[in-house]
Formats: sequence, C-alpha cells, structure tokens
Amino acid sequence: MFERLQQLPLFQGLTIKELSEIIEWMKLDFNQVAEGTRIVSQGDKCNSLIYIISGVVCSTLNAHDNKIVLTETHDAPFVLEPYNLYGMTQNYECSYSMLTNGSTFVIKKNVVNLLMMKFQIIRTNMLNITCSRLQKVVNENRDFITQNIREKIFRVVCALSSTKKGPKHIKVKMEDLADMIGETRLNVSKELNSMKNEGIAKIKRGEIIINNINDLKCK
Repeated sequence: MFERLQQLPLFQGLTIKELSEIIEWMKLDFNQVAEGTRIVSQGDKCNSLIYIISGVVCSTLNAHDNKIVLTETHDAPFVLEPYNLYGMTQNYECSYSMLTNGSTFVIKKNVVNLLMMKFQIIRTNMLNITCSRLQKVVNENRDFITQNIREKIFRVVCALSSTKKGPKHIKVKMEDLADMIGETRLNVSKELNSMKNEGIAKIKRGEIIINNINDLKCK
C-alpha cells in the first residue's frame, strides 16, 4: 500500500515512516467501490482529494456547450483533479465512474491544508501539481493559429484530456470540430480520413477514437 501511496503526486518524496505517520494522524478511511459507481459528477464542488488506490476509473468531459464529449480511462493509482482544490473555480471538470471494482480514500481540504503546513515536501508537490496544470494549458494554446489541421486537432484533444496516456474516445460532429479549430468541414473531413488511413484513428459517424494521442503530433 505504501508503494502505491508514494506514486501519488501529493505524497511523492515522502518516506514510508512519514506516510505511516500521516495515515495514523489522519485516520484515513479506505473504501471499497463497486464497478459502475459514480464518484463525482462534472460541476460538483471539489473540496477533497479523492484517490483511486486500485481499479480503473472512467472520466467523461462535456465541453463547448456539450458539442464535444471526451471519454478517458485511468488506471490506479490516480487522483481526481487535485489542481481544482484551490483557485477561483473549485469544481470538477469531468464526471468519474468506476469501470471495475476498486478502492479509494478521501482527504478533506482542511486536512490537506494541515498537511501542507506540516510537510514542506507536500507544499512543494501541491505547487508542482498546480504549476504543471497551468503550463499544460499555456502550451496547448501556444501558436494555435499557425498550426496545420492535424496539429490543431492534437491541441484540442490535449487541452480537454486529463493525460496523454491511454485511448481517447471523442463524440463530436464534424462541423462542430471544424468550428473549434477554425477550419472548414471539408478540410477536417479530409484530415480525419488521412488519420484513419494511417491507422492513427478510428472514425465513425460523430465519433473519433484515438489510441495514442502522440500519433497526432506532427514531427
């Protein structure tokens, strides 16, 4: 268990002795969660850190006035949007449900505050989490106008994704995707067909499935 906890962003760099102290001090409550359980819904208040210790969780993001829906899967260990615990908008961006049986534990925000006061490494980890999120947003929107169509699609998918790992299942109409990236529907259709022929994506009516998001990035 300690090895899994050490993989979580907030606890990276802590010794097993320090983790033991934290677990005893916080009286952590580990919960078994059944397959299909909805953990949080998009828009819910983010007032805790929710850790997936075992199992597989599915995230679903509805964006651009529900014109695009992105679905991802995440293997444990995984934490639900720690960057939204603080800031102006403290709400979950995605809905999360368990794809398999698993286990979780929750740390309330006031406890996180106490942990940051007690452990400098945790303060540093939280700063790294929030700064990394900010850098991701900045990088994915940089030079958007000058990119070709495939690179623009890559940027949109990256901006909406929690991570570059794992397959991305995107539900979006062709004309809506074209509007998002500032291209014509015809040009987007041609590019998607090229991606399909290259084996990068599976294209269905109103759906795009990308197994490896990095295949979209132009070399």
